[in-house]
Amino acid sequence: MVLQPKTICETNYDVIQSDLPHAIKMSARFPPGHPQKADRLEFVEYLIMSGADPMKVMTIYGEETTPLQVALELGDLITIAKIKDCIIRYVQQPPLLICRDPDVVKDDQQRKKLPIGLIFPGQGSQYVNMLSEVKDLEPCKRLIEKANDILGYDLLKICLEGPEDVLEQTKYCQPAMFLANACALEKLRLQKPDVVERASATAGLSLGEYNALVCSGVISFEEALRVVRVRADAMQEESKKNPQAMVSIAGLDLAVIEQLCTQAAQRTGPTKDGRESVCQVANHLFPKGYTCSGDRPAVELLKELAEKEGALQARILKTSGAFHTKLMEPAGIKLYKSLRAKVTEMGFPKLDIYMNVRGSYQRAGTDPRELNYDLAAQISNPVLWQQCIESMIKEGITEFYECGPMKQLKAMMKRINSDAWENTQSVHV
Repeated sequence: MVLQPKTICETNYDVIQSDLPHAIKMSARFPPGHPQKADRLEFVEYLIMSGADPMKVMTIYGEETTPLQVALELGDLITIAKIKDCIIRYVQQPPLLICRDPDVVKDDQQRKKLPIGLIFPGQGSQYVNMLSEVKDLEPCKRLIEKANDILGYDLLKICLEGPEDVLEQTKYCQPAMFLANACALEKLRLQKPDVVERASATAGLSLGEYNALVCSGVISFEEALRVVRVRADAMQEESKKNPQAMVSIAGLDLAVIEQLCTQAAQRTGPTKDGRESVCQVANHLFPKGYTCSGDRPAVELLKELAEKEGALQARILKTSGAFHTKLMEPAGIKLYKSLRAKVTEMGFPKLDIYMNVRGSYQRAGTDPRELNYDLAAQISNPVLWQQCIESMIKEGITEFYECGPMKQLKAMMKRINSDAWENTQSVHV
Protein backbone atom coordinates (compact mmCIF):
# COMPACT_ATOMS: atom_id res chain seq x y z
CA MET A 1 0.00 0.00 0.00
CA VAL A 2 1.35 3.41 -1.05
CA LEU A 3 1.01 6.08 1.60
CA GLN A 4 -0.26 9.39 0.25
CA PRO A 5 1.96 12.31 1.33
CA LYS A 6 0.80 14.93 3.79
CA THR A 7 1.38 18.62 3.12
CA ILE A 8 2.33 21.55 5.34
CA CYS A 9 3.01 25.14 4.35
CA GLU A 10 6.58 26.35 4.81
CA THR A 11 5.53 29.03 7.32
CA ASN A 12 3.92 26.48 9.64
CA TYR A 13 6.82 24.06 9.20
CA ASP A 14 9.37 26.70 10.16
CA VAL A 15 7.32 27.52 13.26
CA ILE A 16 6.98 23.96 14.55
CA GLN A 17 10.64 23.21 13.81
CA SER A 18 11.85 26.30 15.68
CA ASP A 19 9.45 25.54 18.56
CA LEU A 20 10.76 22.00 19.10
CA PRO A 21 14.07 22.77 20.92
CA HIS A 22 12.35 25.11 23.38
CA ALA A 23 9.48 22.65 23.91
CA ILE A 24 12.04 19.96 24.73
CA LYS A 25 13.89 22.27 27.11
CA MET A 26 10.68 23.20 28.93
CA SER A 27 9.57 19.56 29.15
CA ALA A 28 12.90 18.56 30.65
CA ARG A 29 12.68 21.36 33.20
CA PHE A 30 9.62 19.88 34.92
CA PRO A 31 10.08 16.81 37.16
CA PRO A 32 7.80 13.75 37.04
CA GLY A 33 4.48 14.44 38.74
CA HIS A 34 4.57 18.19 38.14
CA PRO A 35 1.16 19.53 36.97
CA GLN A 36 2.66 20.75 33.66
CA LYS A 37 4.81 17.70 32.85
CA ALA A 38 2.16 15.80 30.88
CA ASP A 39 1.17 18.90 28.91
CA ARG A 40 4.79 19.66 28.01
CA LEU A 41 5.34 16.08 26.80
CA GLU A 42 2.10 16.24 24.84
CA PHE A 43 3.29 19.37 23.06
CA VAL A 44 6.64 17.81 22.17
CA GLU A 45 4.73 14.85 20.72
CA TYR A 46 2.42 17.17 18.76
CA LEU A 47 5.35 19.03 17.19
CA ILE A 48 7.21 15.87 16.12
CA MET A 49 4.12 14.12 14.79
CA SER A 50 3.29 17.30 12.85
CA GLY A 51 6.64 17.15 11.08
CA ALA A 52 9.26 18.80 13.31
CA ASP A 53 12.49 16.80 12.95
CA PRO A 54 14.33 16.05 16.22
CA MET A 55 17.48 15.17 14.24
CA LYS A 56 17.64 18.29 12.07
CA VAL A 57 20.80 20.38 12.53
CA MET A 58 19.77 23.87 13.67
CA THR A 59 21.21 26.91 15.38
CA ILE A 60 19.92 26.35 18.91
CA TYR A 61 20.86 28.79 21.68
CA GLY A 62 23.79 29.96 19.56
CA GLU A 63 25.17 26.49 18.70
CA GLU A 64 24.83 24.19 15.68
CA THR A 65 23.13 21.08 17.09
CA THR A 66 19.91 19.06 16.93
CA PRO A 67 16.80 19.06 19.15
CA LEU A 68 17.53 15.44 20.06
CA GLN A 69 21.05 16.37 21.19
CA VAL A 70 19.55 19.13 23.34
CA ALA A 71 17.33 16.51 25.00
CA LEU A 72 20.28 14.19 25.59
CA GLU A 73 22.32 17.00 27.16
CA LEU A 74 19.44 17.97 29.44
CA GLY A 75 19.25 14.34 30.55
CA ASP A 76 15.53 14.02 31.28
CA LEU A 77 14.87 10.35 30.55
CA ILE A 78 11.10 10.79 30.22
CA THR A 79 11.46 13.48 27.55
CA ILE A 80 14.14 11.49 25.71
CA ALA A 81 11.91 8.41 25.70
CA LYS A 82 8.98 10.44 24.35
CA ILE A 83 11.13 11.81 21.50
CA LYS A 84 12.43 8.35 20.53
CA ASP A 85 8.90 6.91 20.60
CA CYS A 86 7.65 9.72 18.36
CA ILE A 87 10.50 9.20 15.88
CA ILE A 88 9.56 5.52 15.52
CA ARG A 89 5.87 6.34 15.08
CA TYR A 90 6.50 9.23 12.70
CA VAL A 91 8.40 7.16 10.11
CA GLN A 92 5.34 4.92 9.84
CA GLN A 93 3.24 7.90 8.72
CA PRO A 94 2.83 9.20 5.13
CA PRO A 95 5.72 11.37 3.89
CA LEU A 96 5.56 15.13 4.48
CA LEU A 97 5.64 17.67 1.64
CA ILE A 98 6.52 21.27 2.51
CA CYS A 99 4.83 23.77 0.21
CA ARG A 100 4.67 27.53 -0.09
CA ASP A 101 1.90 29.39 1.72
CA PRO A 102 0.01 31.39 -0.95
CA ASP A 103 -1.94 33.41 1.62
CA VAL A 104 1.24 34.60 3.31
CA VAL A 105 2.82 35.50 -0.02
CA LYS A 106 -0.31 37.41 -1.00
CA ASP A 107 -0.47 39.29 2.32
CA ASP A 108 3.22 40.19 2.12
CA GLN A 109 2.78 41.53 -1.37
CA GLN A 110 -0.27 43.57 -0.41
CA ARG A 111 1.11 45.09 2.79
CA LYS A 112 4.79 44.77 3.52
CA LYS A 113 5.73 44.87 7.18
CA LEU A 114 7.81 47.74 8.52
CA PRO A 115 10.76 47.40 10.97
CA ILE A 116 8.57 48.67 13.82
CA GLY A 117 8.15 47.22 17.31
CA LEU A 118 5.17 48.00 19.57
CA ILE A 119 6.11 47.68 23.25
CA PHE A 120 3.97 47.80 26.39
CA PRO A 121 4.96 48.59 30.01
CA GLY A 122 3.98 46.56 33.06
CA GLN A 123 3.07 46.98 36.70
CA GLY A 124 5.00 49.89 38.20
CA SER A 125 4.24 52.41 35.43
CA GLN A 126 0.80 53.24 36.81
CA TYR A 127 -0.05 56.65 38.29
CA VAL A 128 -3.18 58.33 39.60
CA ASN A 129 -4.91 60.34 36.83
CA MET A 130 -3.78 58.04 34.02
CA LEU A 131 -6.30 57.74 31.15
CA SER A 132 -7.31 61.39 31.59
CA GLU A 133 -5.88 62.23 28.16
CA VAL A 134 -7.65 59.44 26.28
CA LYS A 135 -10.85 58.60 28.18
CA ASP A 136 -13.00 60.62 25.76
CA LEU A 137 -11.58 59.11 22.58
CA GLU A 138 -14.28 56.92 21.06
CA PRO A 139 -12.32 53.64 20.81
CA CYS A 140 -10.99 54.15 24.36
CA LYS A 141 -14.48 54.82 25.71
CA ARG A 142 -15.57 51.45 24.33
CA LEU A 143 -12.64 49.66 25.95
CA ILE A 144 -13.33 51.35 29.29
CA GLU A 145 -17.00 50.33 29.18
CA LYS A 146 -16.06 46.73 28.36
CA ALA A 147 -13.54 46.66 31.21
CA ASN A 148 -16.06 47.96 33.74
CA ASP A 149 -18.64 45.37 32.61
CA ILE A 150 -16.17 42.47 32.83
CA LEU A 151 -14.64 43.47 36.17
CA GLY A 152 -17.83 44.61 37.86
CA TYR A 153 -16.37 47.85 39.22
CA ASP A 154 -15.43 51.32 37.93
CA LEU A 155 -11.82 50.84 36.80
CA LEU A 156 -11.67 54.29 35.20
CA LYS A 157 -12.49 55.92 38.53
CA ILE A 158 -9.62 54.07 40.21
CA CYS A 159 -7.27 55.16 37.41
CA LEU A 160 -8.34 58.79 37.63
CA GLU A 161 -8.86 59.21 41.37
CA GLY A 162 -6.98 56.40 43.07
CA PRO A 163 -6.21 56.63 45.89
CA GLU A 164 -2.63 55.61 45.12
CA ASP A 165 -2.54 52.78 47.67
CA VAL A 166 -5.57 51.20 45.96
CA LEU A 167 -4.19 51.61 42.43
CA GLU A 168 -0.94 49.98 43.57
CA GLN A 169 -2.72 46.82 44.73
CA THR A 170 -1.95 44.04 42.26
CA LYS A 171 -5.62 43.04 41.83
CA TYR A 172 -6.44 46.55 40.59
CA CYS A 173 -3.09 47.61 39.15
CA GLN A 174 -2.75 44.87 36.55
CA PRO A 175 -6.22 45.35 34.98
CA ALA A 176 -5.66 49.13 35.11
CA MET A 177 -2.31 48.88 33.33
CA PHE A 178 -3.74 46.47 30.77
CA LEU A 179 -6.55 48.92 30.02
CA ALA A 180 -4.22 51.93 29.88
CA ASN A 181 -1.84 50.14 27.49
CA ALA A 182 -4.76 49.13 25.27
CA CYS A 183 -6.00 52.73 25.17
CA ALA A 184 -2.52 53.95 24.26
CA LEU A 185 -2.48 51.53 21.31
CA GLU A 186 -5.87 52.87 20.16
CA LYS A 187 -4.55 56.43 20.42
CA LEU A 188 -1.57 55.45 18.27
CA ARG A 189 -3.92 53.75 15.80
CA LEU A 190 -5.85 57.01 15.42
CA GLN A 191 -2.68 59.07 15.00
CA LYS A 192 -0.60 56.69 12.88
CA PRO A 193 -2.74 53.81 11.60
CA ASP A 194 -0.01 52.58 9.27
CA VAL A 195 2.39 52.10 12.20
CA VAL A 196 -0.03 49.79 13.99
CA GLU A 197 -1.16 47.90 10.89
CA ARG A 198 2.33 47.33 9.47
CA ALA A 199 4.40 46.73 12.61
CA SER A 200 6.58 43.62 12.51
CA ALA A 201 6.96 42.80 16.18
CA THR A 202 5.61 43.39 19.66
CA ALA A 203 6.63 42.80 23.27
CA GLY A 204 5.39 43.66 26.74
CA LEU A 205 7.15 43.89 30.09
CA SER A 206 5.56 41.37 32.46
CA LEU A 207 1.85 42.32 32.52
CA GLY A 208 2.38 44.21 29.24
CA GLU A 209 2.87 40.85 27.51
CA TYR A 210 -0.93 40.47 27.46
CA ASN A 211 -1.26 43.69 25.48
CA ALA A 212 1.28 42.25 23.05
CA LEU A 213 -1.00 39.20 22.63
CA VAL A 214 -3.99 41.42 21.84
CA CYS A 215 -1.90 43.60 19.53
CA SER A 216 -0.74 40.57 17.55
CA GLY A 217 -4.27 39.19 17.17
CA VAL A 218 -3.85 36.13 19.42
CA ILE A 219 -6.73 36.98 21.78
CA SER A 220 -9.46 39.59 22.10
CA PHE A 221 -9.29 42.48 24.56
CA GLU A 222 -12.19 41.02 26.52
CA GLU A 223 -10.76 37.51 26.89
CA ALA A 224 -7.29 38.84 27.68
CA LEU A 225 -8.71 41.03 30.45
CA ARG A 226 -10.42 38.01 31.99
CA VAL A 227 -7.08 36.18 32.03
CA VAL A 228 -5.35 39.27 33.48
CA ARG A 229 -7.89 39.30 36.31
CA VAL A 230 -7.09 35.67 37.14
CA ARG A 231 -3.37 36.47 37.00
CA ALA A 232 -3.70 39.52 39.23
CA ASP A 233 -5.85 37.81 41.83
CA ALA A 234 -3.57 34.75 41.94
CA MET A 235 -0.41 36.82 42.30
CA GLN A 236 -1.91 38.99 45.01
CA GLU A 237 -3.08 35.89 46.89
CA GLU A 238 0.46 34.43 46.83
CA SER A 239 2.00 37.73 47.91
CA LYS A 240 -0.14 37.71 51.07
CA LYS A 241 1.02 34.30 52.28
CA ASN A 242 4.19 35.76 53.77
CA PRO A 243 6.00 39.13 53.77
CA GLN A 244 7.52 39.69 50.33
CA ALA A 245 9.30 42.55 48.59
CA MET A 246 11.11 43.72 45.46
CA VAL A 247 14.22 45.87 45.22
CA SER A 248 15.60 47.81 42.28
CA ILE A 249 19.40 47.67 41.94
CA ALA A 250 21.53 49.59 39.44
CA GLY A 251 25.27 49.75 38.91
CA LEU A 252 26.31 46.15 39.67
CA ASP A 253 27.05 43.24 37.32
CA LEU A 254 24.61 40.36 37.18
CA ALA A 255 27.10 37.87 38.63
CA VAL A 256 27.65 40.12 41.64
CA ILE A 257 23.92 40.56 42.24
CA GLU A 258 23.27 36.83 41.97
CA GLN A 259 26.01 36.20 44.52
CA LEU A 260 24.52 38.81 46.85
CA CYS A 261 21.07 37.22 46.45
CA THR A 262 22.51 33.88 47.55
CA GLN A 263 24.23 35.51 50.53
CA ALA A 264 21.06 37.34 51.56
CA ALA A 265 18.94 34.17 51.42
CA GLN A 266 21.48 32.13 53.36
CA ARG A 267 22.06 34.75 56.04
CA THR A 268 18.33 35.30 56.50
CA GLY A 269 17.83 31.60 57.16
CA PRO A 270 14.64 29.54 57.06
CA THR A 271 11.23 31.23 57.12
CA LYS A 272 8.65 30.67 59.87
CA ASP A 273 7.15 27.77 57.93
CA GLY A 274 10.55 26.07 57.70
CA ARG A 275 11.46 26.56 54.04
CA GLU A 276 14.63 28.24 52.76
CA SER A 277 14.37 31.98 52.18
CA VAL A 278 14.01 33.12 48.58
CA CYS A 279 15.93 36.00 47.02
CA GLN A 280 16.28 36.01 43.22
CA VAL A 281 16.86 38.28 40.25
CA ALA A 282 13.38 38.97 38.87
CA ASN A 283 13.86 41.43 35.99
CA HIS A 284 16.78 42.01 33.60
CA LEU A 285 15.91 45.58 32.60
CA PHE A 286 19.09 47.08 31.13
CA PRO A 287 22.86 46.60 31.51
CA LYS A 288 23.61 46.65 35.25
CA GLY A 289 19.94 47.33 35.96
CA TYR A 290 17.88 44.64 37.70
CA THR A 291 15.07 44.08 40.14
CA CYS A 292 15.19 41.27 42.69
CA SER A 293 12.33 39.62 44.56
CA GLY A 294 11.76 37.27 47.44
CA ASP A 295 10.99 37.09 51.12
CA ARG A 296 11.03 40.60 52.58
CA PRO A 297 13.78 40.02 55.20
CA ALA A 298 16.10 38.60 52.55
CA VAL A 299 15.33 41.38 50.07
CA GLU A 300 15.93 44.06 52.70
CA LEU A 301 19.26 42.46 53.54
CA LEU A 302 20.07 42.33 49.81
CA LYS A 303 19.52 46.09 49.63
CA GLU A 304 22.07 46.63 52.39
CA LEU A 305 24.58 44.28 50.79
CA ALA A 306 24.18 45.98 47.39
CA GLU A 307 24.76 49.40 48.91
CA LYS A 308 27.94 48.17 50.62
CA GLU A 309 29.06 46.67 47.30
CA GLY A 310 28.83 50.12 45.70
CA ALA A 311 25.49 50.00 43.85
CA LEU A 312 24.47 53.31 42.29
CA GLN A 313 20.94 52.62 43.46
CA ALA A 314 19.25 50.10 45.74
CA ARG A 315 15.60 50.96 46.35
CA ILE A 316 12.74 48.92 47.78
CA LEU A 317 9.79 49.11 45.39
CA LYS A 318 6.18 49.71 46.32
CA THR A 319 5.19 46.41 44.69
CA SER A 320 4.56 43.97 47.55
CA GLY A 321 4.89 40.59 45.82
CA ALA A 322 7.91 38.38 45.11
CA PHE A 323 7.00 38.42 41.42
CA HIS A 324 8.95 36.32 38.90
CA THR A 325 10.37 34.01 41.56
CA LYS A 326 9.51 30.45 42.57
CA LEU A 327 7.22 31.83 45.30
CA MET A 328 4.77 32.58 42.47
CA GLU A 329 4.65 29.01 41.11
CA PRO A 330 1.14 28.33 42.55
CA ALA A 331 -0.09 31.47 40.79
CA GLY A 332 1.47 30.19 37.55
CA ILE A 333 -0.50 26.95 37.82
CA LYS A 334 -3.78 28.87 38.28
CA LEU A 335 -2.92 31.11 35.34
CA TYR A 336 -2.10 28.17 33.09
CA LYS A 337 -5.50 26.60 33.79
CA SER A 338 -7.17 29.86 32.75
CA LEU A 339 -5.05 30.12 29.59
CA ARG A 340 -5.73 26.50 28.67
CA ALA A 341 -9.46 27.14 28.91
CA LYS A 342 -9.09 30.00 26.41
CA VAL A 343 -6.94 28.20 23.85
CA THR A 344 -9.85 27.37 21.52
CA GLU A 345 -10.62 31.09 21.31
CA MET A 346 -7.01 32.06 20.58
CA GLY A 347 -5.54 32.63 17.14
CA PHE A 348 -2.06 32.50 15.64
CA PRO A 349 -0.06 35.71 16.10
CA LYS A 350 0.24 38.01 13.10
CA LEU A 351 3.37 39.63 14.51
CA ASP A 352 6.52 38.20 16.06
CA ILE A 353 6.08 38.31 19.85
CA TYR A 354 9.21 38.65 21.98
CA MET A 355 8.47 36.70 25.15
CA ASN A 356 9.82 37.63 28.60
CA VAL A 357 10.74 34.12 29.64
CA ARG A 358 12.74 33.50 26.44
CA GLY A 359 14.37 36.86 25.86
CA SER A 360 13.68 36.25 22.18
CA TYR A 361 10.85 35.75 19.70
CA GLN A 362 7.93 33.48 19.13
CA ARG A 363 7.39 33.86 15.41
CA ALA A 364 4.17 34.97 13.76
CA GLY A 365 2.07 31.85 13.26
CA THR A 366 3.24 30.12 16.44
CA ASP A 367 0.78 27.70 18.04
CA PRO A 368 -0.98 29.60 20.88
CA ARG A 369 -0.42 26.63 23.20
CA GLU A 370 3.31 27.35 23.09
CA LEU A 371 2.61 31.01 23.92
CA ASN A 372 0.55 29.90 26.89
CA TYR A 373 3.43 27.83 28.26
CA ASP A 374 5.65 30.92 28.15
CA LEU A 375 3.00 33.10 29.79
CA ALA A 376 2.50 30.66 32.65
CA ALA A 377 6.25 30.25 33.18
CA GLN A 378 6.79 34.02 33.18
CA ILE A 379 5.17 34.47 36.60
CA SER A 380 7.83 32.43 38.40
CA ASN A 381 10.85 33.06 36.14
CA PRO A 382 12.95 36.16 35.44
CA VAL A 383 11.74 38.71 32.88
CA LEU A 384 14.46 39.04 30.23
CA TRP A 385 13.47 42.49 28.98
CA GLN A 386 16.95 43.68 28.00
CA GLN A 387 17.43 40.48 26.00
CA CYS A 388 14.05 40.94 24.27
CA ILE A 389 14.97 44.45 23.10
CA GLU A 390 18.44 43.38 22.00
CA SER A 391 16.93 40.48 20.07
CA MET A 392 14.41 42.78 18.36
CA ILE A 393 17.22 45.10 17.28
CA LYS A 394 19.28 42.14 16.04
CA GLU A 395 16.30 40.98 13.97
CA GLY A 396 16.07 44.37 12.26
CA ILE A 397 13.60 46.41 14.32
CA THR A 398 14.72 50.04 14.08
CA GLU A 399 11.71 51.99 15.39
CA PHE A 400 9.83 51.51 18.67
CA TYR A 401 6.54 52.84 20.05
CA GLU A 402 5.95 52.59 23.81
CA CYS A 403 2.19 52.29 24.33
CA GLY A 404 1.23 52.98 27.95
CA PRO A 405 1.65 55.25 30.98
CA MET A 406 4.91 57.00 31.82
CA LYS A 407 8.11 56.63 29.78
CA GLN A 408 9.89 53.90 31.70
CA LEU A 409 10.52 51.64 28.71
CA LYS A 410 12.02 54.52 26.75
CA ALA A 411 14.22 55.41 29.72
CA MET A 412 15.48 51.83 29.86
CA MET A 413 15.98 51.85 26.09
CA LYS A 414 18.59 54.59 26.49
CA ARG A 415 20.65 52.22 28.65
CA ILE A 416 20.20 49.30 26.24
CA ASN A 417 20.84 50.95 22.87
CA SER A 418 21.23 54.69 22.29
CA ASP A 419 20.31 54.48 18.58
CA ALA A 420 17.08 52.65 19.39
CA TRP A 421 16.35 55.19 22.15
CA GLU A 422 16.51 58.02 19.59
CA ASN A 423 13.93 56.13 17.52
CA THR A 424 11.57 55.33 20.39
CA GLN A 425 8.37 57.32 20.84
CA SER A 426 6.08 57.18 23.88
CA VAL A 427 2.31 57.28 23.47
CA HIS A 428 0.92 59.07 26.54
CA VAL A 429 -2.33 58.23 28.31
